[in-house]
Amino acid sequence: MKLSIIIPVYQVEATLDRCVRSVLSQDVNDMEVILVDDGSIDSSPQICNRWAHSDPCIRVIHKRNGGLSDARNAGIEAARGEYITFVDSDDELSEEKFYGDIVKMMDGDPTADIVEFNIIMHYGSDDEVPTDFYGSYESASKYWLESKAYEHAYAWNKIYRSSLFKETGIRFPKGKIFEDAYTLPLLLKHTRKISTYPTGYYHYYDNPNGITARADGLGLYVLLKAHLPVFEELSKDIKDKNDGLYPLLMRYYYSLLNIQLDVYRDTGKIILPSLHVSRISDIGVGAVGRMKLHLLNLSGIERLCKIHKTIKGR
Repeated sequence: MKLSIIIPVYQVEATLDRCVRSVLSQDVNDMEVILVDDGSIDSSPQICNRWAHSDPCIRVIHKRNGGLSDARNAGIEAARGEYITFVDSDDELSEEKFYGDIVKMMDGDPTADIVEFNIIMHYGSDDEVPTDFYGSYESASKYWLESKAYEHAYAWNKIYRSSLFKETGIRFPKGKIFEDAYTLPLLLKHTRKISTYPTGYYHYYDNPNGITARADGLGLYVLLKAHLPVFEELSKDIKDKNDGLYPLLMRYYYSLLNIQLDVYRDTGKIILPSLHVSRISDIGVGAVGRMKLHLLNLSGIERLCKIHKTIKGR
């Protein structure tokens, strides 16, 4: 078996058919589609069963509700493919048949453990935003910082060697939102090369009822906690301010700083360490960003958080 496509399913009767059709349109001869029904109480279980009866490559797992991570983990345990990918059941793949090309690409390069492909964010809305990933990285640190992977640490726009999960025991954390931000950094520690594929798109639909879309200050606190160990580990490796990665590390810090400001506004919590950021002009942020970093250097993170809260309000 070449490719296992894991689709967690929960209360998605309106979008599941669209999703599955787009997956089945891909040109991978030796693939399985694993529909993991996570205790849905709408007609999603019946739709899953109908698809399984109509196509031999589709398998269905019915389980008690355990959340997105638990459903993905159940799919990983059942997967038989050499490669694994994930699709959320309210999204779809573009018409380009690109899974097959990526499988051939990974077959031809045994060190390519993850291949990332492009996304159209906010698909179907007036705010569609296509990504443009390119390059190949043999350093997880360079991938994380140069491509700003922390901004697209999604599970579903990548194909993975299944050994990254099967041989390491890495799974998605149960009961957490922003579970991808916890999982991808763990996988990268075992990854020899991250490549990108230039064509084909994952269509990400906005879901106003989704957990991520409804994340409040406490949710963003969870996201920030996921990133802190990654930032701390990178900081240990990039101590020299003349290192070419230092401005990129500080750009990552600036991204986390913005999350911290929103966390403080909503919860009053501060968990991001206060740094003195050098070479602000090299970091690549706009005028507002430079002002924030100068204020940080002058006053510290607590004072900056208070100023931000005063300006933005609750």
